[in-house]
Amino acid sequence: MQLRPLPRPRGARAGHVAGLLALAVGNLLGREAAALELHGVSIDQATLFYQEQGRIGVVEPVVTVRLPLPGEQALSLHYGFDAMSGASPNGATPTVTSHTYTSPSGNSYTVSRGELPVHAFRDIRNAGSVDYERPLSRRLKLNTGLNASFETDYRSLGASLSLALELNQKLTTLSLGLSTSADRLRPQGGVPVPLSDYMLRVPGADGANKRIEDVLLGLTQVMGRGWLTQLNLGLGRDQGDMTDPYKGVSLVDAQGEPTRWVFESRPDARTRATLFWGNAVHLGRDVIHADWRVYHDSWGVRANTVSLQYWLKPELGLPGLRARPELRFSSQSRADFYAHSVMRSAYEAAPPAHLSADSRLAAMQSWAFSLRVDLPETDWGQLWLKPMYLRQHFSLSPGAVGVQQQVDLVPDLKVWMVTLGFRTTL
Repeated sequence: MQLRPLPRPRGARAGHVAGLLALAVGNLLGREAAALELHGVSIDQATLFYQEQGRIGVVEPVVTVRLPLPGEQALSLHYGFDAMSGASPNGATPTVTSHTYTSPSGNSYTVSRGELPVHAFRDIRNAGSVDYERPLSRRLKLNTGLNASFETDYRSLGASLSLALELNQKLTTLSLGLSTSADRLRPQGGVPVPLSDYMLRVPGADGANKRIEDVLLGLTQVMGRGWLTQLNLGLGRDQGDMTDPYKGVSLVDAQGEPTRWVFESRPDARTRATLFWGNAVHLGRDVIHADWRVYHDSWGVRANTVSLQYWLKPELGLPGLRARPELRFSSQSRADFYAHSVMRSAYEAAPPAHLSADSRLAAMQSWAFSLRVDLPETDWGQLWLKPMYLRQHFSLSPGAVGVQQQVDLVPDLKVWMVTLGFRTTL
């Protein structure tokens, strides 16, 4: 495959920015790199505005800078910042009467009749990564990376390595990816004892650890003049404390009224398997992308996701204008230990080892629709916009009993997202 000549910087300002980046790379890689005149530096910036109806809101700006280096090498720098606020479900069940709960910080709050119990929070996250890629031979490429993420009560440090081998006159690509991360959780009030009374909040250890390991095997094949297919198999294992310290489970009486609230409890290990099949079909001017993803884990969660994208170039007299509508559907089974609430008599007679009312572990179906629009490129770069709407519907397990039939135990989740992006090449 022939490489295109790297574009020259656009204008005096772009040249000035390239000079500053050259100096920065020199500080990282040595004085020899500082003498390089960097061309082809790409900058991608995107800001996500995320809002759940009546719940969490997130503003997330991210920026990625890719620096080409001699010998077809490249260095990519990524930084993201999340500002999160709003209300998150605490795991308790809605009731026909008002109830008072205690937040992790020790403050009390009251939830009205029929409302989903949620607690307010605010947090920020800083995340960054560095990736280095280089060819090991004409057919084999290496990519290594380091990443870190920091929140008020959570820290994650990770590393990754991947290899890509081109065969069959570069019509076939085999890939292998490895990644690992070490996470540390230090929740407000300490790590709670699983299944202990939430209102008493008996703290356990000061912090908890978790380790995540993943392996990805990939095959990309050119099937014909206008058809590209990709098949990925992902295997992963999580070990450590995976119980959410801010979520509980309601114990209810025979009429469905909550009488006790306990912390959730999740297994300390999980194995995961993911199979992804993606296809891109060129239709002459437009391109169709059709993807299918299958997921299964040792917690009993099974999921299928299908998505369809249509990349088109509308004829509106604006060269470079692109539109990408996408429709996605997903279906998921519940985890083995999920329940929106539990009968107190049965719980106290035979306490389960694991239990969670987190709706993310419930059976659900979700629909999502998005439309990405790439505007024509200018001398400064290219802008793009992507609005998206997502709706999740949850299935009850077990069914509602008594007064629970008068309230919506697991309301639908409605999410609006807008991403605004900009890319440029210096």
